[in-house]
Amino acid sequence: MLQGAGLSAAVLGLGWEVINGPPDDPIILLHTGSDEGIKTMILVLPTSQRGLVMFTNGERGMEVIGRILHSSLSMKELDQ
Repeated sequence: MLQGAGLSAAVLGLGWEVINGPPDDPIILLHTGSDEGIKTMILVLPTSQRGLVMFTNGERGMEVIGRILHSSLSMKELDQ
């Protein structure tokens, strides 16, 4: 959908990444953050009205967030 508008697969808008999703959720909004010992992610799927907000307190937090995304949303597109 975004590529048809002349945009690449991932773009930024006010600090949010806008990426292509699967056919039933063609747009994914993503925002991440980190500081020493802290990793965060907000993921919104506007079409299906789903989302997740995750905060971790460890340097390996993105590994945990990846597992949460995979098990919660069952979206193979997030496996990259």
